[in-house]
Amino acid sequence: HLTIKEFLEKNKEVERSLVLMLDSIYDPQNLGAILRAAECFGVNLVVYSKNRGTDITPTVTKASAGAAELVPICKVSNLADTMQGFQKEGYWALSADIGEKAQSLYKFKFPEKALIIMGSEGVGVQPLLRKKCDFHVTIPMHGRIDSLNVSQATSIILNGYRNYFSD
Repeated sequence: HLTIKEFLEKNKEVERSLVLMLDSIYDPQNLGAILRAAECFGVNLVVYSKNRGTDITPTVTKASAGAAELVPICKVSNLADTMQGFQKEGYWALSADIGEKAQSLYKFKFPEKALIIMGSEGVGVQPLLRKKCDFHVTIPMHGRIDSLNVSQATSIILNGYRNYFSD
């Protein structure tokens, strides 16, 4: 496991970097699926809380199809402080949101250094983090159900970032 300080030092000169922060992901199947998506879409680091969510367990590792062993992961004690540390280093924080103020994912201009924050299905990203975000994005829904499973939503947003910068 990498520390945030080590990651930021190592990536100081990098123009483009994608970091995924997970807030209150308690379902091990969801965490595993998110780690799998993170690996598939080339996420540079996954950050999660020691206190708010599940840990990397054998169930998570199995659900990740091996990605838990491949994607760089950092467990932190304070998501808000960690988020501000990334912002000080030039990262723009964005949260997945279903609120009216959120921009459509399909029209969003992604920053090159992005910290994408995904929250639990029931509550979303905690208000403290949401308030400190630079942007809020939403995935437009066209059916009668207004939300996706957090692992599905994460995959779509990570794909949105990669599509935005595809050459």
